[in-house]
Amino acid sequence: MENNISAPCMSLESEVFGVHTVTTGAVLHSSSSSLSVPFSRSIRTWAPDGSHVDHVTPHHRSIITFLSCSPDGSLLVSGDWSGLVAVYDAQWTVKLTFTCPSAPLALAKFIDNTTLVVLGRGKREFDPSCLAVYHLHNDSAEMIASTVDRIYQVAVCPTGGNLGGNSTGIGGDTASTVKGGDREFLAWRWCEPEFSLLKLQPPIEKHGVLREVGRWDITSEMSMGCALNSTYTVLSTKSRDIVVLDSGSLTQIAHHKTVSSIPIWAMVFSGPNHVVLQKNSSTMIILDVVTGATVRSFPGPGAFSCYLATREHTLWAVTVDGICRYENETPLLTLQHHSVSCAGVDIYGDTILSGDMSGNLLLWKPPSVTPLIVAVVPDSVRCVRFESLSRAFFGTLTGSLYQANLVTMDTDCVMNAKDTVTCIEVHDGLLCAGVVSGEVEVFTLSEPYPVHNFTLLVHHPDPTCTNPRFGSLHIRAEIWSIAFSPDDTLIATSSEDQTVLITDLGTKKRVAVIRDDHSLAVTAVAWCTWEGKSLIVTCSDDNTAVIREWLREERKVGNVLVRMALPGNVIGASTLTYVGFIKKDSELFVVCTSSGGYVIVWQVSEGESSGTLAEDSGPRLFAEVGHVVYSERIHQGSVEGLGIREDGVFVTCGADNCVQRHTLAL
Repeated sequence: MENNISAPCMSLESEVFGVHTVTTGAVLHSSSSSLSVPFSRSIRTWAPDGSHVDHVTPHHRSIITFLSCSPDGSLLVSGDWSGLVAVYDAQWTVKLTFTCPSAPLALAKFIDNTTLVVLGRGKREFDPSCLAVYHLHNDSAEMIASTVDRIYQVAVCPTGGNLGGNSTGIGGDTASTVKGGDREFLAWRWCEPEFSLLKLQPPIEKHGVLREVGRWDITSEMSMGCALNSTYTVLSTKSRDIVVLDSGSLTQIAHHKTVSSIPIWAMVFSGPNHVVLQKNSSTMIILDVVTGATVRSFPGPGAFSCYLATREHTLWAVTVDGICRYENETPLLTLQHHSVSCAGVDIYGDTILSGDMSGNLLLWKPPSVTPLIVAVVPDSVRCVRFESLSRAFFGTLTGSLYQANLVTMDTDCVMNAKDTVTCIEVHDGLLCAGVVSGEVEVFTLSEPYPVHNFTLLVHHPDPTCTNPRFGSLHIRAEIWSIAFSPDDTLIATSSEDQTVLITDLGTKKRVAVIRDDHSLAVTAVAWCTWEGKSLIVTCSDDNTAVIREWLREERKVGNVLVRMALPGNVIGASTLTYVGFIKKDSELFVVCTSSGGYVIVWQVSEGESSGTLAEDSGPRLFAEVGHVVYSERIHQGSVEGLGIREDGVFVTCGADNCVQRHTLAL
């Protein structure tokens, strides 16, 4: 499929090589049916036999970000990026809509059948979020309390007293009596730079305050998944540990080390002290939260579980790749209607290589829109790079670096790193792989396998840093991108620690640091030569891109040449994810992608604002501020890969499982 998208100065001719959908939310509606939210403006109902119906919601004008169901199943709630919340009855009749004060909306949880907690996150990573509590009536939603804080997750905690009071709910003709003050819920708060787990109690009357009735300080790292009942609150950490708290006092009961080989995003209680979680892509386990022992194991859904829900003897597992229904721990139904997010893309000649979160490596040969499956590994692909049309490399979430023979379709593991392989660069006989732990693995390309030369510890956490915006929320120093210098003697690495480091591959020593160009994580870096100058461009979570000159003779970083800011038409939560140079018709452009699905192109050489060539034939100058010549949302989800060909043709892939090839048209 081909489409031409117009822009003020330039068009982007795009070819799409596969459009699918991704699940952004799911709930269990009953013991026999499940609901999920494709990455769209529809809600999908799944029946036990695997059939599904998509309910298009005309009230939502942007992508639905969450779905919630009341405890008695009488009400459904959906929310979107713009801040709109829609409330339905069980027959999908819209009962009411209302707008929350903060967008995009992240999630909503029913505390009881008529009390709803809604969390709206800011448009940027470190913006405060808004937590609001609503009473739902037959024709209106009444906000009874709200707070602006750095809350990033909410979970219902059924530890309150019995329901009572006189509030009439929306759930039917019979009055549903609730007393919000008897119900408690949990909220995760980032508190510069540590985390706290708060137990909050909503007020009964309007304009009340959320009361903190419990707290547990998380001193090591952010929790990821959560399961809770009236006795235990179970948390998973980034280190794949399980922490067990008493739900009443929030005191720690147990800490079980590394119970899974993959991140634990979803858990659910299957008994008073048993939780179901995913040990790896092929195995689910039932864990005793008190002893840490594995009670039983059974087959997994084959991909990462984003949502788990159980009722009676039925378990639904919604993954990045599909949906699976279990009866008594036996998988009865596995569907793949929700396809996985792409992660990593590259282009060599006319051939495109892409990976995805289910471990697939695909080869696209236009004009065919049907890919060849190069490899399927039991992991999530994170990044890919061609060496040639016969060999490519890809890194995975759990730290493996693979070599793929694109002729025989054979795959071999080259290395197992300490952590996720986030980026790969191949240039003139060398391969460098960046790792979340701050290291760069350096190889010499040879046959039949590359030879590992050495490991560089490039970026590392600063233990003295007290600035909460330093690094990630875990105060780590992940490497997000690598770029070779044009003469192959140096590499530039961008990191979560807000710096770009220049390292000499011969001496293995740091040569220079770019420290003050960005206020948040530096997500990508690229290096090129243009008009006799060596140029480095970076982009960041702070939504800016910067070009500096590299002074080759002095071996140091020069002044800032061009600054570029996110254009005004980029809406919703979005940060810059990848960056690269494009040389076209004697002009220099910078292309950036964003977590909101946008592609932004700046003209950075001085010339006519329309993008036409300047008349003089001398050296080109630089615009002090990059001029936006193209800015459109082309992916329905975060852009998760960028590959650029020397002639300016580039490819992108996104969380919408879409791979696209683009050509700038002046």
